Amino acid sequence: MPIAINGDGTITGISVGGLPDGIVDNDMLAAGTPNSAALPTGTVLQVQHTSSSTNTTNSTSTYATLLSQTITLSSTSNYVLAFASISLRVNQNTNAYGDVAIYHTDTSGTQVVQVFNGQNENVNSDYNFTCLGRHAPSSTDEQTYVLAFRRGSSGTTSVSTDSRLHQLILVEVAG
Repeated sequence: MPIAINGDGTITGISVGGLPDGIVDNDMLAAGTPNSAALPTGTVLQVQHTSSSTNTTNSTSTYATLLSQTITLSSTSNYVLAFASISLRVNQNTNAYGDVAIYHTDTSGTQVVQVFNGQNENVNSDYNFTCLGRHAPSSTDEQTYVLAFRRGSSGTTSVSTDSRLHQLILVEVAG
């Protein structure tokens, strides 16, 4: 079939792969192309990030929220990798410990993505956590993830005011 430029501006007669290399570049592609469904499994589609320099103290065994971040997946088959870092300080009592959790919340309730337990033998010393959790919400509704911490059996646990130490990063990955 011959190539034809029609009166309405469309072109007919071009088959897939019919243009020589270099004819179409990134500047010529429409916004949003290629669509995320066409990308291979494991492709990073988006990254959402938040950090905090708030000095928060928790003297209870209930989790206290430090960071919260939302993400909306582009496909129900995609999943979220949640990366977090936090530095806890046990302020009282030797052998006290702190826990860190990454939670997922939506209309169906709260789900734990990952919990990390720590042990701190020294009073007034820092304990750094680096956390990773994987979650597949099977939804394109907005998803909320929370980085929370609590003290252990006794004492008080707090976080430092250095925002480089407290981060929550959500990565949408093609499933």
